[in-house]
Amino acid sequence: MKDKRISTHILKVCITGMMAAAVFIATFINIQIPLPAGETMLHLGNVMCILSAYILGPIYGGLSAGIGSFLYDLTNPLYIDHCIFTLVFKFFMAFICGLIANSKKRKAYDLKFNALAGISGMVTYLILHLSETFIHKLLLGVSVEAVAILVAQKFVVSGINAIIALIIAVPLGTYMKKLLSKQKFWVDYYEQKK
Repeated sequence: MKDKRISTHILKVCITGMMAAAVFIATFINIQIPLPAGETMLHLGNVMCILSAYILGPIYGGLSAGIGSFLYDLTNPLYIDHCIFTLVFKFFMAFICGLIANSKKRKAYDLKFNALAGISGMVTYLILHLSETFIHKLLLGVSVEAVAILVAQKFVVSGINAIIALIIAVPLGTYMKKLLSKQKFWVDYYEQKK
């Protein structure tokens, strides 16, 4: 019994690492968009963040999303100064999504509930990201009007990222969870009751 618990933890750590790597790689699939007060981008990283939440649940999914996004920011000089915020914000995005999608023994098998979970996660991220941008720019002495314009521009780009993530991740995540539920190793080692 003790060996099975150790194997379960090793499997969870390995899958969390693999999903973090997938988030990291998917974020590299991007289109940079220059804005007057900084850069932003359209990317596929959020797709993998949401998939992580569906597949791994709130804690491990949140860790995958946060760590993968954090590592991307560390490799890009445009975003390195925000890497800690990214770690926290992406963690909470996937945490909220995974919490809702996996609540009441649903285990992210319900397409409609997964859509609600994905929307909740993305709204959480948008609120955190745009609030941080607003406060950060105000502290740097940028005028309220200029900050409001920047936040509106980032809202549009982040909103497009959110829509892309939801369109891809919700059906794909639901399908993947149903496939995994038919695999004995997954049920025995990952979804076992504590």
